[in-house]
Amino acid sequence: MATRPLELRGQLPAPQAVELMLDSMFGYPNPLVAGSNGNSSVPNIFRRLLADYKGQYKTMIVGEGADVFQPVDSVCEQGTTIGPKPTRTVTIQPQLYKSRGSFCVSEIKDLCNTYNGSAMQKALQPLETGDNELVDVILAQALRDNSSAFGEIVWFSKKGIAVDTAGSAAPFYIANLTASKQTMLGKIDGFWARLEALAGTDIPYVDLNNGVAKGAINPDAVASYLRKMIDSASDELVNATGAEKPFFLVDDAIFRALKKYREFHGAGSEGAWNSVQMEYANGIMSFEGYAVYRDSAASKFDTIAGAKTTSSITSTSYGVESIKHSRNLRAVFMSPQMMGFASDLNTPAGYGQEGTGVYVWTGSHETADEGRLKWVSYLTAGVEVLDPKMFVVGYPSNATTFV
Repeated sequence: MATRPLELRGQLPAPQAVELMLDSMFGYPNPLVAGSNGNSSVPNIFRRLLADYKGQYKTMIVGEGADVFQPVDSVCEQGTTIGPKPTRTVTIQPQLYKSRGSFCVSEIKDLCNTYNGSAMQKALQPLETGDNELVDVILAQALRDNSSAFGEIVWFSKKGIAVDTAGSAAPFYIANLTASKQTMLGKIDGFWARLEALAGTDIPYVDLNNGVAKGAINPDAVASYLRKMIDSASDELVNATGAEKPFFLVDDAIFRALKKYREFHGAGSEGAWNSVQMEYANGIMSFEGYAVYRDSAASKFDTIAGAKTTSSITSTSYGVESIKHSRNLRAVFMSPQMMGFASDLNTPAGYGQEGTGVYVWTGSHETADEGRLKWVSYLTAGVEVLDPKMFVVGYPSNATTFV
């Protein structure tokens, strides 16, 4: 007869799970933008909105009123009512996702060795998560896996996503796509899919590579493409200041081309050259007064998706170079918190263990579950552009030929 493992249960309450996974992903500093390095000046890309899987999240964008003061002859005269008017109603229908896994007790020792002294151990330390530290180990692993997968869902989901290697496939040129990833990413439209859907209509679009002229990965041309994105922006975006000041989020290869452009133009002194190198290493540079961030999340995804290639690029600054880059070559110029992200990390009512972010338990079947510790969590996610006039998006019209 099989021997049941020690009975073990634990949970991470939903509020703490949200703080550890959702808030840490999209708050300050923003680990989805390389170079944050604890720098609280990194902008929030998403505005997180609390929404469960059964209901829609609705919000209204209200435009600035014009000519709101009209002359009257006395305080009793009503005058003409002129005020701000709704310009856009945003509706987000979140999708419910489920994540589950298990560990054999023989694997726990190695897992504990990884967990001890880790950042996740320190984050979980003050929480009442379960019976003992073993539960914390399982919870830490679950949160790590959930965070990685959830980042892909939010950024790169696209309804009906599939392998597409056509020249016009960007920003979703995909050569490799496993069945499980296709299922995970094919249910909603994430960040880039929503920008693609509105590009050229509600959101200005800049072609970053047409296969004929020098593209944005060329140091000779990168500045002109970034200027074109600025010039294409609405007055509201380009003139926004303070917490609304816009920034660039660009592909690795564009970021590298900007570094080379700045080395060649205006980095003549040793101090200036060293400053460019430091900015590049930290993942944040500047261009015409706007911050430019390296999009490391896109680089990681495009490597998995088989979207990376190598092109021979000729520039006045550096001659002929072999450049490794993504065929999707994405860039966005936007104001902070203008992409709505409706989410929650909470087991829905009726699914058992309501109010928990992650739940851990010992397998109950004496044979099939022998020696296994299990975990499960649910989350909801939905993404939508809040105000299109606060974006400019760029990617190639030709994803196959780069010069």
